[in-house]
Amino acid sequence: MAKLIIVMGTAASGKTHFIEENFSFMDYKHISIGQIQRESKTDEEVDAMGFHEYFDYLAECNEKAKEDMLEALQAGENVILEHTLYKAKRRIVYVEAARQATTEPIDIYVMMPSRDRLRENLKLYKPGGETFLDRFLDEMSQIEYPNPAEGFDKIYSVTDGEIRESIVSEDVVLVDRAKEELAKEAEEIKQRQEKGEELSERQKLIKELQYKPFWHICEVCGKKEYMTAEAAFIKGWDYPPKMGKFGVIGPRTCGDCGIEQTVWWNIVKSGKDMKPAEDKDSADDVTIKMQKLDSSHTEMDTMTEEHKREVIMRIAKEPFSLLEGEKN
Repeated sequence: MAKLIIVMGTAASGKTHFIEENFSFMDYKHISIGQIQRESKTDEEVDAMGFHEYFDYLAECNEKAKEDMLEALQAGENVILEHTLYKAKRRIVYVEAARQATTEPIDIYVMMPSRDRLRENLKLYKPGGETFLDRFLDEMSQIEYPNPAEGFDKIYSVTDGEIRESIVSEDVVLVDRAKEELAKEAEEIKQRQEKGEELSERQKLIKELQYKPFWHICEVCGKKEYMTAEAAFIKGWDYPPKMGKFGVIGPRTCGDCGIEQTVWWNIVKSGKDMKPAEDKDSADDVTIKMQKLDSSHTEMDTMTEEHKREVIMRIAKEPFSLLEGEKN
């Protein structure tokens, strides 16, 4: 009967290399969540996603990995699943699905490289990757270590090639909590799917505005021009989608005005909340995100709250707000 082996850990923790080095003796189907994600969307498409859209994208990739795993196990193939799987709620989905197809023991290997090894791996991961060492170490520290209650028969930790079996006390509460979290997520996804048509309309419009004209409104001098993104960029406008992203607070200026008088600059200096108040004018599914930047300048805050709110609400409702009063 087919067997499932899971190799989990952060990116650059050495999962792929570990699989190649330790399981060449057996025939298996290698399912990599990273590969599924790369085949599903480009880096540019992922970068353009909002928070909820990104969450749903990950959920779709996880579902694809689960379906591929189940199909292979049912066909009698051994499966090695390569995944991050930081949390129990992510792992139990795969374990419960696998139990539909096999009664063979399920083993899991947790990649826990040393600081030095992780630094070397990051150098190979991408140029300058070692500069993200602390971030990856922090991610590794947040791993919810696997527990036998999740359905694992053997749990191993792997540090710089050394494999050690972990003896862990069963924690049923961990699994109960994980299932509650999954149920809550499923309900949230269902609610977003009910609004999917509206979200799809927004994404479609954003793509169209790569080449179709729309209003460009300078928040500093008030200039308003109806033109394409390319024409605006040539004229020196600081405006999405060429500069920044729709729905994300950033400068909205013509070529003659600087960023020092923008809402973006003003709010970064003040440290105030950038999200508009919840009212009938708010866009339900727009998440406003502040870009991190150097706010060492100390220009005087001369912007009125009314003007801030007007600009923030227009950005919150982009790109629809940029079509209001469209030319005939």
